[in-house]
Amino acid sequence: MMILEDEMEGKARYWGKLLKRYGGSQAELAEALGESRQLVHSWWNRGFIPERRGMEVERLTGGVVSAAEVLVEADRLKRLGMKSGKS
Repeated sequence: MMILEDEMEGKARYWGKLLKRYGGSQAELAEALGESRQLVHSWWNRGFIPERRGMEVERLTGGVVSAAEVLVEADRLKRLGMKSGKS
């Protein structure tokens, strides 16, 4: 599923860079992470990737998305009432 620009509101700021790296596809991102498309989609719905996946995301993106970005955005969105999820 391709992500449209207007769907980015309320999402962690790194999603645009992350999905651009994987052709705008949650399925391609899920495959790169070794996860199901459904799990990545649940992260998308929450707006962020769980903190503990930060180092893996940084490695997969060659630093385009840093572990620090994942941590900061998870913290920011949690404080706004979002919930963390599995993996």
